[in-house]
Amino acid sequence: MTERVLKGLSLSPGEAFGEVLWLDREREEKDQGEVTSGNPLEALALAFSRVEEDLSAKEREAQGAGKELLQAYLEILKDPSFRGAMEEKVREGKSPREAIEGVTGHFKEVFSGLEDPYFRERARDVEELGEKLLLALSGKVSQKERDLSGKVVAARNLLASQVASWKAGEVKAVLWKEGNATAHVAILLQSLGIPAVGGLGEALEGLQEGERVHVEADLGQVTAGVSEKALLEGEKEEKKEGKGKEREEALLRAAAAPSRTRDGKRVEVAANLAHPAEAPRAKELGAEGVGLFRTEFLFMERDRPPSEEEQRAAYREVLEAMAPHRVIFRTLDAGGDKPLSYVEFPQEENPFLGYRGLRVSLKERDLFRTQLRALLRAGKGLSVGIMFPMVVSGEEVLAGRAMVDEVLGELGEERPLRLEVGMMVETPAAALLAEELADHVDFFSIGTNDLTQYTLAVDRGSTWVSSLYDPYHPAVLRLIGMTIEGAHKKGRWVGVCGELAGEVLAAPLLLGLGLDEWSMAPQKIPAVKRALSLWTGDEARALAEEALALDSPEKVRKLLENEARS
Repeated sequence: MTERVLKGLSLSPGEAFGEVLWLDREREEKDQGEVTSGNPLEALALAFSRVEEDLSAKEREAQGAGKELLQAYLEILKDPSFRGAMEEKVREGKSPREAIEGVTGHFKEVFSGLEDPYFRERARDVEELGEKLLLALSGKVSQKERDLSGKVVAARNLLASQVASWKAGEVKAVLWKEGNATAHVAILLQSLGIPAVGGLGEALEGLQEGERVHVEADLGQVTAGVSEKALLEGEKEEKKEGKGKEREEALLRAAAAPSRTRDGKRVEVAANLAHPAEAPRAKELGAEGVGLFRTEFLFMERDRPPSEEEQRAAYREVLEAMAPHRVIFRTLDAGGDKPLSYVEFPQEENPFLGYRGLRVSLKERDLFRTQLRALLRAGKGLSVGIMFPMVVSGEEVLAGRAMVDEVLGELGEERPLRLEVGMMVETPAAALLAEELADHVDFFSIGTNDLTQYTLAVDRGSTWVSSLYDPYHPAVLRLIGMTIEGAHKKGRWVGVCGELAGEVLAAPLLLGLGLDEWSMAPQKIPAVKRALSLWTGDEARALAEEALALDSPEKVRKLLENEARS
């Protein structure tokens, strides 16, 4: 078969040679039948019992992140509000199937409408539980399992509960039609040390069962149709170089040290977190702080705002876990696509350009004040960063800082040992005004996800134009460079907390643009730290200059791939 290259997204770093095994090439049709003999409430209860039994059995065998995920699924399954909502629909006359589809559909719609990729990915988790419950209604529990040992697994639809039961070293690599870096599946694959490329789309359909492939997950690249000789030589090299588990262990050992470039420049590699429970693992993986802590988990899916004390305790937990490193908290990024039941929001045709972020906080001043008090009290004796989301003018920053100063004045000695106040750069407006805005902040954190969609006029959630969404577009890169240059002129530091920060391919490019801090999903930290250690500042700057002179993201990627080091 002719050799060809498939391009996707790097979900879990590593390299592998092997033969393709399709996990779901022959897609099983969903059984539309359901066991409803007798009381429909009993049928629903039986489905819950079957799924709980299946997940519990897998949880007992799983380890690490897989075990934690299955435990989380079991908690959702046992949540009285989740099951109770279904039982209520059955009492209203709905069938068990209709009740499951209605409730899981509601939760999926809520999460899918959120802009933050972490929270949007939770929609897939709820959907997966719903699929399992529907399967259980027909008397089944899980799909037929195949022997995956030593294979490169290709899948259209990969479930987190499937991956959670895999063992390290069992699967050589994963090729996924869908997928993104915040998916539970990706996080599990990273924890298992399994190289993975996602977002392959229709190109994946061209792979044949048993076809030989070379997976370069760091580059998000798959070479299909490789010769038998190349496959054997590649597998020989894997054994000789001790790749796989030994490679992962070597990365973890290296990640424990402070991050430095090849010529000794100190750079900071931090973690993006959404819950205090994630902090200990991030520190184990080499995080030198938290560059983005999403505070929204405290505010969502409730009928009243969290109290100051509830917030303080949660913030203190992550601060203590990461001490002595700094934790940067993004103030509440609600509004538009993330409405709160206890705050009035307008009906908007385009919520991504609407009432959201700092705009909401400056209007809901009591809510904002309570959060600031909780953050500042939680930081007593420690290093805290506070950053404002969705800022486009100096007036907004000054208003936010005035609130911080006002609260500090109320607290007296109950304040952080070190406090920095910054802002997100998510719009071209903020990037273009970087030098002026730097007068009002201590740092910038670039949200490349939003900056990309706003710069390219591409809704990253739209399947119609998603192919145009590319953070390697030279226009996006020039805005990143402009932000860094403007900030450095005023002596301010700059980080990136968007998904671009976690891509190994982008590490030398961002270094060349002058970036000071990379913040990413914890599992990506070891590989990015290593990538940064392979370049000097001068080499990276030359690479960045060459990239900025190009006119398409495809040319930028090609340049970076040609210059990639391992």
